[in-house]
Amino acid sequence: MKIFLKWNRWAYIAPFALYFIPFSPLKEIFAVVGSLMIFLWLYAVSIVGQLQLIRENLPSSNIKLFKIVFGAVPFVFLINYLIGNWLLDMNNAIGVVLFGFLVLATIFSVFYLYYFTAKTIATIDKRRNVSLDECYYYFLLIGLSGLGVFLLQPKIQKLISINDSK
Repeated sequence: MKIFLKWNRWAYIAPFALYFIPFSPLKEIFAVVGSLMIFLWLYAVSIVGQLQLIRENLPSSNIKLFKIVFGAVPFVFLINYLIGNWLLDMNNAIGVVLFGFLVLATIFSVFYLYYFTAKTIATIDKRRNVSLDECYYYFLLIGLSGLGVFLLQPKIQKLISINDSK
């Protein structure tokens, strides 16, 4: 997993930059590749960061819950893509409510991944248990995806190099 953290920050922003090429037939492919790279980066930062916290006897979070939510995200997106329109076309309240729950599940799962990663970075940076207020900056940068990862990657690489030197 450390390989994703050692990549240059330009590798993460390149698919998003290529997405904005006008009249490109590959726009959707660049968007999907960029999104997958960001999700793999979230996973790598969270897992490697939590393992570093455990190794240094710092407060760590529940990795199992993170892995469950991370594994569920592709299924939630796929279900939303496959049956979202069908639920809305049912023209009844049950379809709309189920669609609402599906959208809320998608939003919750993505926010949880962002929060867990932000809390992991903040805990490594501050070397103590952090509150939501203290990881808000990292949460905001991660939420900005391509730009946030572009700005956070050098800090992550510095934290990894500190860990590798010990």
